[in-house]
Amino acid sequence: VKPFAFLTLFLSVLYIENKNIKWGVLALGSALLSIYAKPSFIITFLPSLAIFVPIYVVQQTGLSINGMATGLAGVSKKYKNEILFLITLSLLSALMLWFQYAAVYDDVSDSKIVFDYLGVWSLYTPSITGSILLTYLFPLAVLLLVKLKKSNAYILVFIINIISVIYFSVLAEEGVRYTHGNFGWSMQISVQLLFTFSLVVFVKRYSQLSDWKKYVLSIALSLHIVSAIYYLINLSLGVSYY
Repeated sequence: VKPFAFLTLFLSVLYIENKNIKWGVLALGSALLSIYAKPSFIITFLPSLAIFVPIYVVQQTGLSINGMATGLAGVSKKYKNEILFLITLSLLSALMLWFQYAAVYDDVSDSKIVFDYLGVWSLYTPSITGSILLTYLFPLAVLLLVKLKKSNAYILVFIINIISVIYFSVLAEEGVRYTHGNFGWSMQISVQLLFTFSLVVFVKRYSQLSDWKKYVLSIALSLHIVSAIYYLINLSLGVSYY
C-alpha cells in the first residue's frame, strides 16, 4: 500500500495545482490500487483531502471561510475540477471499501469496528503522549525550526497525520482482531509520508540553517535512526515487535 499512498498523494496534488486530467486519472487509479492493497491509507486520505481543498481554495482566492460560504456559487464554478475530483474519488473509494468491508465482516460473530478511546494504543506503549512525541520528534523539529513556504503536499501530509492519530486513538475492531491494532496502520503510513517530506526540507535548507538548528535537527534524526537499528536487531534476535 505504501508506494500507492505516495503516488496518490503526489498525483492528487499535481492535479489540483495543474488541472491536468492525466494526473487526475492516474491519482484515481493509484488510490483504488491502494485500497485493493490495504484500506488504511484511503480512510485517512479522503477526509484529509476534504479538509485540504477548502484550505487550498482560501489560499488561492484570498477569501475567508465566511467569504467562501457567501460566494459559494462562484467558488464552486471556479474550482469545479477540484470538487469533482474529490467527489469522484470519494464515491469510487466508498464503493470499493464497502465491498471490502462486506468481505471481511461477513459473519455476525466476526469483529466489528467500534469506538474505543486509546484502548488498543495503550496495549503497545506505557505512555501514548510520550510515544507521539518520540514518533514525531524529527518532523516536529523541522516544522518548528525550518522557516519556509510549505508546499501543498506538505500541508496535506500534516492533515493526514492528524487524522491518522485520531483514528488510532478512538477506533478499534472488537473481538479477535482487537489486539491487532489495524487502525494503527494509517498512522504508520502517514508517518512515513511525513518523514519523507521533512527529510527533503531538511536537506534542501541545511546550508541555510544556523549551527544550533543543524545540531538539534541532526540529533533528532540520528535518534530515530539509532532506535530503528536497535529495533531491527531485536527483531532479528526473536524479540516481539512490541
